[in-house]
Amino acid sequence: MVPRHADLETFMVLTTLSFGGLLGVNSNKIADVHGADMKFGVFYELQLPKPWKEGDEHRLFLDALEQIVLADKLGIDHAWAVEHHFLDEYSHCSSPEVFLAAAAGQTKNIRLGHGIRQVIPNYNHPARTAEGLSTLDLISNGRVDFG
Repeated sequence: MVPRHADLETFMVLTTLSFGGLLGVNSNKIADVHGADMKFGVFYELQLPKPWKEGDEHRLFLDALEQIVLADKLGIDHAWAVEHHFLDEYSHCSSPEVFLAAAAGQTKNIRLGHGIRQVIPNYNHPARTAEGLSTLDLISNGRVDFG
């Protein structure tokens, strides 16, 4: 089950404070031993175990978007989504570019990562992949990562 907003906020704040407190850092960016900042992110495959009830998948997407909005407000660095098909419980994210576009419209700073893109020419032509990512990068004001 996906955590509700208040539970997620509490978890993220406590996690940030715990790690920051342990390392003597007063922000969500934690310095490693070499002085570089460690970046934090969220990763979505949109898992939904059975049994399914009407509206579960819709709620899954809305909850994930709510989490990304909260992560952006808390200063989390990035949110990644992947493309998978026909994996009933493992991933309901068959169109991450649409999901990430919705996230782009609701956030300001968090980077948006598109991972695991099927680039088989007869499946997702590489030119269409480049077009989709370019469009997403434009509407997100340059916040897209791909890999």
